[in-house]
Parts: sequence; C-alpha cells; structure tokens
Amino acid sequence: MPRQKASRRRKLLRRWLGWGIPIFVLAYLAVLGVSAFMAKNALEDVIPLAGQVQDKVASGDTAGAQALVGEVAEKTQAARTSTGHILWRGVEWLPVVGDDIQSVRLAAAAADDLVREALRPFAGVDVTAIGPKDGAVNLDAVRSLAEPISQAAVATEKVQIDLSAIDTATLLPPVESAVGQLTGAVGALWPTLVRLDDLMPHLPTMLGLTVLASTSLSSRTTLKLGLLAETQLR
Repeated sequence: MPRQKASRRRKLLRRWLGWGIPIFVLAYLAVLGVSAFMAKNALEDVIPLAGQVQDKVASGDTAGAQALVGEVAEKTQAARTSTGHILWRGVEWLPVVGDDIQSVRLAAAAADDLVREALRPFAGVDVTAIGPKDGAVNLDAVRSLAEPISQAAVATEKVQIDLSAIDTATLLPPVESAVGQLTGAVGALWPTLVRLDDLMPHLPTMLGLTVLASTSLSSRTTLKLGLLAETQLR
C-alpha cells in the first residue's frame, strides 16, 4: 500500500509538471507579449507628441496641449509599469534578445519621464496670459512662464542622457528604430526648450517692457511672434 500511494503521488507530480510547466511558460510569454504591446503603443504615441504639443503651445491652445499630454501620460505610465516588473527583468539576461528587452524597458521609462516631467509642464505654458488686458501686457505673466519652461528643459536633457545610454548597435531592427525615433524626437525638442529657457529672463528687456507696460495689440502680436520665432516652436 505505501508503495502504491508513493507511485500515485509520483504519477500526479509528473502529470502536474507535464501540464503545469507549459501553462506557466505560456502565461509568462503572454505577460511579456502584452507588456511589449503596451510599450510599443506608448512609444508610437510619444514620438509625434513633442511636435504636437509645441504646435498647440505656439497657437495658445494650452487646454489642447494639456489634453494631449494627459492622454499619452496614461499610456506611458502603463508601459513603464508593464516593462518594469520582475517577469520582464527576468528575461533581460537571455542571449540575443536580452539587450532588446532591456532597451524597451529603458525606452519606456524615458518616454514616461519625457511626458510627465518635460511635456506636462511645457503644455501649461500659456502665451495668451501675457495679454494685453485693458491695454497692458502683464509682465508677471511673462515671468511666470520661466519656471515650467526651465523644468521642461532640464527634464528633457535628462531624458536625452538616459536614451544615450542605450547601445543600439546590437538591437533588433524594430527596437533600434523605435529607440532611434524617440531619441530623434527628444533631440529636436531639447534645443527649442534650451533657447526658450535662455530667452525668458531677458525677454522683458528685449521687448522694452515694464511691469504692466501699456502696449497696443500690434505690440502684443510682436511679443508672441518674437517668443515663438526665437524658439522656433513651429
């Protein structure tokens, strides 16, 4: 009897292993597949986002810019979470594809940082707040733009550094392309923010303004066009 019980236990164990291991592997692959799909979608949305936000900020559509950033931020947050768990990191040591898996995780994190720490404050830049109101330009409003622009510039530089740490030489073509496009989008945005960040402390002097200085509509237009031209937002 004891031998029969032991034999039955061994059979049950073999049966469980025979079914359990393949099910575990399939579930593991399913989790990785969903995570990769979410990361892919997030990166595809982020790549054109920088240009779209710049266009809306330039046109004074702050609400539209913030709505765009908010929508994509949900995806980048989900992509970052889905590629940062232990199951994803657990396969980064694999030969051939390990570097690609790690690069997707790093790119997803960089994309989330770009959206949340750079594009979100930049989307809040409202050039219409400058005025004129009652025939005057609000210099305090001009100065208030400096902080979010500076924050966006610093965050974008950090994202650039993070992306530069990814070695694309050994990556599979789809991953290399995605990382390259994201790096290109960040590289195009950063000089714009740096120029704007450098300009903001000097903008009142450049335009010959004083606090709540009286100005005409044409001067207001000149102010906005000067701001946008200096930064090449469009």
